[in-house]
Order: sequence, then C-alpha cells, then structure tokens
Amino acid sequence: MQNEPVGIFEFNAKKEWYYYYIVKNDNKLSFGTVSNCGFMERGYLTLDNSFSLDEHLQCLVEDVKNYFKNGITPSKTVINELEV
Repeated sequence: MQNEPVGIFEFNAKKEWYYYYIVKNDNKLSFGTVSNCGFMERGYLTLDNSFSLDEHLQCLVEDVKNYFKNGITPSKTVINELEV
C-alpha cells in the first residue's frame, strides 16, 4: 500500500492559514503535513467505491474547512486531535 500524491489544499480559518497535502492509498485519502521525517497524517477519509475520487476530495475538503472554521465535527472525515 503505497501513498499516491493527490494534491495540496490551503484555506484561511480564524486569521490563520492551513496548508495540507493529500495522499491516496488503496482504502483512504489522508491529509497532513510533510517534514524531513516524512508525511504526518492529520486525518483521513475512508474511500467508498460507489463515489468518485472528486466526490471524496470534495467531502474531505469541506469537512476539514468546516472543522477548522466553524468547529463542526466532520460527518465522514476522521481528524486526529493531537498536533505535533
């Protein structure tokens, strides 16, 4: 199961900018940051074969933005609470 880079998304929430990399493997889309230690997963969305990659990306981005901007608990995306 190798991670495949999908892209980067950025957004502003409460006067702070967030930048996340998105990677895909066989069963999930993960988002997180990258450092000299590698990819650090901040959260993920489990893939469902009945939806396209674009639909999954739209859901992931919408959930993450709502979480950071409005404090709304995501419907499908798991967000790791601990920041390193």
